[in-house]
Amino acid sequence: MRKNKTQAKNQTPLSVSNPSQFINIGWYIIATPLLLVHPMVGGLAIAIAIYKFIEVNCWSYEFYDDYIIEKKGVFNVTQETINYFRIKSIMIEQPLWMRIFGLSIVHVTTSEKFKPVLVFYGVENGEIYRDYVQQQSSAKRKEMGIKDLDVFYSA
Repeated sequence: MRKNKTQAKNQTPLSVSNPSQFINIGWYIIATPLLLVHPMVGGLAIAIAIYKFIEVNCWSYEFYDDYIIEKKGVFNVTQETINYFRIKSIMIEQPLWMRIFGLSIVHVTTSEKFKPVLVFYGVENGEIYRDYVQQQSSAKRKEMGIKDLDVFYSA
């Protein structure tokens, strides 16, 4: 058992990605004029913009062979693991302001207890995320012999 835990800790991610800083563009645009209008309000807006910058830098998605880990947080960090075989469906959303910068929001519905929805927010090339996650989830289900079955109660 210890050997497996050690191997899991030493396993390096296949890929690591972060949301784009363009998701904070509103704070960056608002901070400068507010500084000219009122120094106190502008200073607060700049402090918020700096915190938002750090927050996005501390937010990552790590892709491994069997699962994805989302790490999020500046002071209190949460790490949520989603196994590929538990992924049910994927949706890409591209709001107008994100399309201008080539960004997407990829919603992944899972059957995980603590993380029923994983959101890849503000990522470039959302189609690549969708295709990779879909391919991995199908492969892992086949590998493990898992059939996807939803049971609904209807009267």
